[in-house]
Amino acid sequence: MVCSSAKGGDDRLRELAELTLDQMASQGLRDHLAGGFFRCTIDPGWQVPHFEKMLYTQAQLSQLFIQAAKVLDRPDYLDVARDTLDFTLKVLAGDEGGYIASLSAVDPQGVEGGGYLWSQSQLQSTLDQDERSFALQRWGLGVGRECCL
Repeated sequence: MVCSSAKGGDDRLRELAELTLDQMASQGLRDHLAGGFFRCTIDPGWQVPHFEKMLYTQAQLSQLFIQAAKVLDRPDYLDVARDTLDFTLKVLAGDEGGYIASLSAVDPQGVEGGGYLWSQSQLQSTLDQDERSFALQRWGLGVGRECCL
């Protein structure tokens, strides 16, 4: 695995592994509010997720972040793994002891990502002006766009 090789002394490989894991953990691939990882993003900058969450994604990325925490001496990666596993146990555990294979990207109204998107009116009713300005700037949103959370 890349992480094991990165421990062996190749600084460029370690930097690449950390850059990749840091981006996966901090950008649109990870759901920072509800937990877990989305299956993929739909843009090259990893900002906009495809809103489907897969059980296998949670399992593989949890394992990867646990290994990376040990090999790269990055305890923050354990936090990412724990968050992902907590999401899996809380949301993907089925009622009869098994696990749900995926959560659909499409909400009951047929909107892709609808369960994750906040409208401008929802932001206005939830956040005060300063908070809303910060959120719009932080999330790179213009007037009339929705926010992916």
